[in-house]
Amino acid sequence: MAGAGWPKSIDPTGIGKAIQRSPVVGDITGDGQPEIIAANVAPIPNEHTNEIFVWSANGTPLPGWPKVVDGFGVQPALEDMNGDGVNEIVYTDFMQRIQVIRADGTSLPGFPVLLPVTGGLSPPAIGDVNANGTKEIVVATSWDASQPLSLYVVSSVGGILPGWPRVVDSLGPPLSASLPLNYPVVGDLDGDGDLEIAIGGRASWTPSVPPCQPRSR
Repeated sequence: MAGAGWPKSIDPTGIGKAIQRSPVVGDITGDGQPEIIAANVAPIPNEHTNEIFVWSANGTPLPGWPKVVDGFGVQPALEDMNGDGVNEIVYTDFMQRIQVIRADGTSLPGFPVLLPVTGGLSPPAIGDVNANGTKEIVVATSWDASQPLSLYVVSSVGGILPGWPRVVDSLGPPLSASLPLNYPVVGDLDGDGDLEIAIGGRASWTPSVPPCQPRSR
């Protein structure tokens, strides 16, 4: 993949933009070829000029990209959320939003979702956690002394699943912060074919891994 088209700058105007989260790789156009997706973050007072970049494997920008996103701390992932066989870009940010966009930059129906929390959200974990044949988006709230650490599960059409959010840890951290330091993951932990959610706790800054089964057995 490395060649004349790489490396790429994510700070074309030279104001100090940087990448805070790992890029993601996958086919978002449906042509069978992978793209590289990355988001930058701009320093204050330009924090509302962050961008998402999409490049082909040879470093050519996808037409119409980068796109400016009015969100600080964009954290991308890729998944086919509507079952059409093509990946969408799924991202969270520090403005309490979950967004799902197509390769042309348009949002899927029901998105963006604004969660009723403070601080940032974790990167999204994605999987069919309620075994209904569609993918859900799992996010954790930030380490904010004003609220418990909670998990939200959002459907592929933007609705919060019944029974969610769930409090993972009600103890606040020993300092006031608003960073989502606990990232959920999904996986079949017990081999029964159903996905569970695992996340570390924040009590005394000690991680734990309580699996949360999101549906009745």
